[in-house]
Amino acid sequence: MNTKFYVYHDPKTCNHVFARSRVFVFEPVLASMMENGMAVPPADMPKFQLPSHAGVEEKDSASFVVANHKLWLRYLSGKSLENIMNVYTDLFYKTIESHLDLGTSAWQMVNLHELLRKLVFETSVATFFGPRIWKLWPKIWDDFNEFNKTTYIGVRTNAAYSFRPRARKARERMLLAFEEWINHDVAETWSEDDGEWNETWGTKLNWERELQARQFGFSRRGRACLHASFLFVAVVNALPLVAWFTWCATSSAERLERFLLEATKFMVPSGIHNRHKMQIHSTALKENAWVQGLWKEALRLGTAGAAARVVMETSELEGYLLQKGSVILMPAALMHYDERFFPDPDKVKPERWILGSEADAESVDLLQQRQRSLRPFGGGTGLCSGRFVAENEIIGIVSALLLLFDIKFEESWYQGYRFNPRSIGFMESMNEETAYLRRRKEHA
Repeated sequence: MNTKFYVYHDPKTCNHVFARSRVFVFEPVLASMMENGMAVPPADMPKFQLPSHAGVEEKDSASFVVANHKLWLRYLSGKSLENIMNVYTDLFYKTIESHLDLGTSAWQMVNLHELLRKLVFETSVATFFGPRIWKLWPKIWDDFNEFNKTTYIGVRTNAAYSFRPRARKARERMLLAFEEWINHDVAETWSEDDGEWNETWGTKLNWERELQARQFGFSRRGRACLHASFLFVAVVNALPLVAWFTWCATSSAERLERFLLEATKFMVPSGIHNRHKMQIHSTALKENAWVQGLWKEALRLGTAGAAARVVMETSELEGYLLQKGSVILMPAALMHYDERFFPDPDKVKPERWILGSEADAESVDLLQQRQRSLRPFGGGTGLCSGRFVAENEIIGIVSALLLLFDIKFEESWYQGYRFNPRSIGFMESMNEETAYLRRRKEHA
């Protein structure tokens, strides 16, 4: 068949690929991930593909993939996302109370990466799936970690779980738990009194996804795989990214001071909502130019993934003839470290994303080139639907933690961040980092 793998990293070429989502498609990549990583039953696999025999309009109306993507867009942006993040924030403060003593002003020693991972994981599970899943899956944290350690390869080949039987068993317990979780009556309408969340389904999004999956004829195991995959994508990148963003904000005294200065501007005037909680205008905070610059630097420097697309029509790209069925890989890191657009590419420089009031045309053009080169979430129809959730939760969690606590680190924290290559999207740390937290006097 003469099909091959092709690697491209020129921003213009990648933007060309992302803009032609019918020629360079994401659906086969998603289907492969679901088949290998989640062991979706064969009978349900065709639902993850756009029908090749149909026209464009028929594809859009007939495809589960398209309908599911529309749900992501509706709930994970705008007012719905704001309401979800309000629930997330309330649950975050309950989660932090279960891991730290908020009643003492003494220094507390913590494994920082483990603490941050648990805060994100437990808050995300409680927000998106509600309390029922915890009762059905008591080993949720241990099982997910075991599954996650293998899935960086498991999304590419199911054989990974044969070589790691503990991960295979953890995945099976996860899917059995979700089978029980969906073994529940699904009302045709959502009570307006519940807003965006209730204890039965967690977010309204998950209730509607379950209703939709039943309408598309998914098997019970297939529906369990759908929800388990949502848990996976909701936290797999957020877990390492929260630690990495924390490092970017705190690994220099100047950046930490600046971050606290900017975050303090967006506290509610009363400062403290109750003894252990503060209110921050997180939506406004993430739009702050310097905080947004820090966020983009964290995304730029920490991305490990490569966007993948399958060629559906024989096409020419950069002088090469790509046969139908070939696969294109676009490693984000090659774009993110391009010295043409990012001088000193290994340095954390939030300022590179900020235009001065008297910026000339060359500076404006360079910033636009940087924006086009920043691809942590892919692009086109495969653009990550949860990118706004990640932005809200990571910036919100880190700002709350740093405003609530004074923080000290071991010297190794300032000597660099060792990335773990066994990552899918954002790089985890190779190191366990000890930190010391103490309630700030004004918040004690």
